Amino acid sequence: MTCVTKIDRRAQKVLSRSVLICAIVAVCLGVALIALWGVLYLLRGEAGYDLLVISFAPVIFAVVLFVLYARQLKQANGDENFNVYDFGKVTFTVKGTRRGSFAGSFDVEYADVKSVKARSGFLVLYVKKLGAFVVDREQLGDFENTLKQNIAACRR
Repeated sequence: MTCVTKIDRRAQKVLSRSVLICAIVAVCLGVALIALWGVLYLLRGEAGYDLLVISFAPVIFAVVLFVLYARQLKQANGDENFNVYDFGKVTFTVKGTRRGSFAGSFDVEYADVKSVKARSGFLVLYVKKLGAFVVDREQLGDFENTLKQNIAACRR
């Protein structure tokens, strides 16, 4: 089975979800530490500024992550960026095209697939040491169940 998945904004959001979650957690941690500093300041009448400085580190980290996330979404262009997947019985091949040029090819064994998740119209294949691949579920059609069964059979 062969299918093509455009790596557009929608697909990039699915791939970059963990970056966004990490940024949100960092902001929450920073805000909690700043609030802790404020409480200590109110209770004692003074508080060390070292805690305040440390509190801003996760916030700055979060800002960097938000910028990276926004840049990834901005660069996602479905017309020029896409993956072609060739699914077999025990392996699949990914041929990537970025900015209209062939970017490379990977052969992946189903045994190396850590997990399979359905997210926002995509099937996300998490692969050991390679990250994740998004496959358009519309392109898979009825083959999706067969693919999941093949992956499950090889992971045993």
